[in-house]
Amino acid sequence: MMTSLSITNHALLRLAQRGFVPSDLELILTLGSEVEDGILVLRSDVKAAEENLRAMIRKLQKIEGKRLVVVNGHLVTAFHASKRETCKLTKRDFVRKRVQK
Repeated sequence: MMTSLSITNHALLRLAQRGFVPSDLELILTLGSEVEDGILVLRSDVKAAEENLRAMIRKLQKIEGKRLVVVNGHLVTAFHASKRETCKLTKRDFVRKRVQK
């Protein structure tokens, strides 16, 4: 797969005219299939991506309520947090959401 592209002025103009946004390019490059002179997103590529997303959602649902206790950079234990503990922990000002990049 192509890893780095330089975009010509012509391509920038066509992308703008045709309503492409930067995230479209990223998805096409990530999910698409290589063809003779570039990348094409096939129906099979979309189906595979959909299944991967469904699998990720199932995994996320499975780990809801799980807790890892970390002290000084060391994983100490792991368990299923009770509703009471979850409520207690999330009411504190200390809750920091981890943002996925």
